[in-house]
Amino acid sequence: RLYPAIHPLQSATRREELLYHPDEWERVQLLRKTMAALPPIEAMEKLIENLEGTKTNAELLLSGLK
Repeated sequence: RLYPAIHPLQSATRREELLYHPDEWERVQLLRKTMAALPPIEAMEKLIENLEGTKTNAELLLSGLK
């Protein structure tokens, strides 16, 4: 269970693209698009599973959701 409850596709930071390298930003957008195509519960489960299987955020972004 996640606390606090979040909906990652509905939460955002203004001008978020400035926080990332341009290549990372493209991967973040692709990751979100992939997650948006899944039911919310399944998307969150896959994200958690992939987070547990990678050591860094960069590694997660490069591998994409599996």
